[in-house]
Amino acid sequence: MFVDREEMIRYKKVTTIYIILIIYIVCAQNTNSNFCGTSWMDASDNCNTRQHCPRGSNDECIYGHTCYADTLCDITREGHGSNAPPPSFSSTSTLTASNIGNGLPYEDRANTRFCQSQTITECTIDLWCGDQGVCDDGLVCHYSDCHYHDILKMQEEEQAKNDILASQQLVISSDANDPIRNNFCGSSWEDASRKCSTWCLGEDAKCPEGQTCYSETTCYNDIGLVPTSSPTTNAPSTKPPTVRDDPVNFRYCGKTWASTECSLEGHCPTGLECKDDEVCYTIQRCNVHDLTRKPTQHPTLSPILPYNHTSYTSFCGKSYNHATRNCNLNTRCISDEDCFEGSKCYRNLPEQCNSFFMEFPELTPTQRPTDPTSSPTTLAPVTKSPTVREDVSTLYLSIVFKYVFNTHYFH
Repeated sequence: MFVDREEMIRYKKVTTIYIILIIYIVCAQNTNSNFCGTSWMDASDNCNTRQHCPRGSNDECIYGHTCYADTLCDITREGHGSNAPPPSFSSTSTLTASNIGNGLPYEDRANTRFCQSQTITECTIDLWCGDQGVCDDGLVCHYSDCHYHDILKMQEEEQAKNDILASQQLVISSDANDPIRNNFCGSSWEDASRKCSTWCLGEDAKCPEGQTCYSETTCYNDIGLVPTSSPTTNAPSTKPPTVRDDPVNFRYCGKTWASTECSLEGHCPTGLECKDDEVCYTIQRCNVHDLTRKPTQHPTLSPILPYNHTSYTSFCGKSYNHATRNCNLNTRCISDEDCFEGSKCYRNLPEQCNSFFMEFPELTPTQRPTDPTSSPTTLAPVTKSPTVREDVSTLYLSIVFKYVFNTHYFH
């Protein structure tokens, strides 16, 4: 029987496709029984503690195990693979955003495998063996308390600190008029000049995310500037900033730039004095040399008060004893509102804490007057004391007696 050549070719193609589909279906059905082990029998005898390897790759198994197909295990059966350790991955794993350093995600237990011995239990990158499990002579690859990602992070933080110290050293060694002292990070030049928060050498990468390193800002990094013991005779080529014009004199804490107030209490020369959610802003209209501290004592309505008035013996402190030990004109108060945060106004402190005599020491008496006693003694009078007045009843009886006596004897 004559068969057309083209029909024969078409028949072979269809047959090939069917065979491939059958193989694919069979393999797909058998992937449930793909399990890891040191041998096929080892995998089949330990279904609960062996790993399921659906892709048929040894990379899905822990180090030293092989992926076997058609084992007696089945991932769809209860317990099979439930107590298996997490798989290791080969050193050829692809790096992703969540897989850094060694290419493994943080939760992968292989990150905790390190070469150790009874005497060597260090956590260093060069002792990590999670990718291959190969150690030098005398060391064995174990699961440990170390973690590859944590070690890598510590090294990166240490490197960042060293970079900061190096950049600070560069600033310290620079001249007071070096332009690098005015470099600061910000989302714009105005933002950098307003916040003065992060100094930068000139690289945008050293700034917080989304910010750029700007030069010639109104900020100034004064680190390392200390007066010399003997001033140099050569004058600088450009006029250095005066003490009054020093940029640190214009820095104040506030929640926003617009709401920041000019006060000595809010002055933040180093930028580290602000608390809570406040930020150190540069306020050009405020110069610390023009500010005076707010009075801690409110004026009284009466211009004259006795020296022992309670307002003179009230001082701020963290406790009564603390207020007593530190009483001075700067800590006197009328109410808790006059005290700094963390302290309150304590009244009726001992006599050594009297702001009246602190302010007017020349009025301090040599001997404080004492309170009068309940029954003061007096000196005896020079003249004779008057006799006690006779009782009325006694006087009456005397008159009657005289009357009877005179009547009876003289009549």
